Amino acid sequence: MRSSSSSSSESGLLGRKIGSFEITDRLGEGGMGVVYAAADARLRRTVALKVLRPHLARDPRRRARFLREARFIAALAHPNVVNVYEVGESDGVVFMAMELVEGRSLRSCLGGDELSLPQIIGLARDIGRALARAHEKGIVHRDLKPDNVIVYEPNPGALSVKVLDFGLAKALEPPPPVRRGPRPIDDVIPSLSFVTAEGIAVGTPGYMSPEQARGFPVDARSDVYSFGIIFYEMLTHRRLAHAEDGEVVPPSEIDPSIPDAVEEVVLRCLARAPSERYASATALLTRLEELGDVFAPFPEEPVSAICSAPQWDSRSSETEREPSRAPAPPPRPMQLSLPELPPPPKPPRRLAHVAPFAIFLTPILLALAIGRFAMVETKTAVAATAPTIPSPTTPPLPAPTPPPSATTCEPPPPAPPTPPPPPAKRYVAPSIARTSKPTENCDPPFSIDASGVKVPKRQCLRR
Repeated sequence: MRSSSSSSSESGLLGRKIGSFEITDRLGEGGMGVVYAAADARLRRTVALKVLRPHLARDPRRRARFLREARFIAALAHPNVVNVYEVGESDGVVFMAMELVEGRSLRSCLGGDELSLPQIIGLARDIGRALARAHEKGIVHRDLKPDNVIVYEPNPGALSVKVLDFGLAKALEPPPPVRRGPRPIDDVIPSLSFVTAEGIAVGTPGYMSPEQARGFPVDARSDVYSFGIIFYEMLTHRRLAHAEDGEVVPPSEIDPSIPDAVEEVVLRCLARAPSERYASATALLTRLEELGDVFAPFPEEPVSAICSAPQWDSRSSETEREPSRAPAPPPRPMQLSLPELPPPPKPPRRLAHVAPFAIFLTPILLALAIGRFAMVETKTAVAATAPTIPSPTTPPLPAPTPPPSATTCEPPPPAPPTPPPPPAKRYVAPSIARTSKPTENCDPPFSIDASGVKVPKRQCLRR
């Protein structure tokens, strides 16, 4: 418990100026400090000022953990993680200036049926994005719970989350050596609390993984288990329930309207053995993105304000105001948006099969065309050089004989005889006559000389 001096010193910070921040209101408190609303005089904006408790500020280890939290948050720089503006010390007060998110904790949204299934999947997806960013940077949150998740409206009608409080976060370490011998962790009670020697809990009972509750070294799969508990409560509006055999009660047994695909993700996150869970939030986020595409909200569906659960003024005193509820929207049937099928493949072009034959037939067709053209030119030249054959003349027809006059009775004169047509002239091609030399008389083929001897004629011997 805190001492009376600590309480009085913390209450005396209202209206006090720490550095360039003037404290205006008290927002809440945690295990290590108190959160105030403060006005930044230099940048003229309202911030959330987290102040380390005075009795912890004197401990060097607590101051180092406080500074480590600021460095972890600054290293993430993600839309779903609260931003850190400044960390420092003024007049013995160790403080951290963070982004002030106008919203409500996720805890206030788990008691009613105000969130629809698409909205629940959307919020779970944003939490998964923040965890995936932390795991990529080698950071394990170790204290993920609904109280450390703020639901707000980035745009009218849209819901998102901011993950905060990395006070128990730690950097990932090399895996420890394999232990020899059995060391079961299946019989771990979910409400078991593990605290450090200084008395500060390293996790929240009911939201720790079995290995974290037993004090074993943890990795990113421990945050996956804590996420599964939050997802379970968002779907069923109840705390995590176990059966008699120690197994998790499936969410569909509590609410039959929960789809099987969503239940499969929850049960895998809540597996007892770390090897059966998602390896990290990055693998989990891939599955959440697929669910977000399938269970997309209706465009015309009105999105209610941030969790129309009972509203309290965080700036008032400890007394609660009268809760006010907004009417829940009527349930709408679930619509599944199936992914579009890829277009059918185009048939192969047939020109690829014709190309080899075209290359082979082109020279042949070209040679035939040239031969045809040469034949036509030859016939035209022969016809031009051949003599023209005159056509037979036809005699003119005789003039028609006028009809006899009706006044005379004399017979008409006889018509002159028609001359016979001239005979048709035939064309006789000129022939070349063979000329031969006159031959001498070879009968007899010899002659008798003066001595009476027969001498053959020369021309007759040649023949």
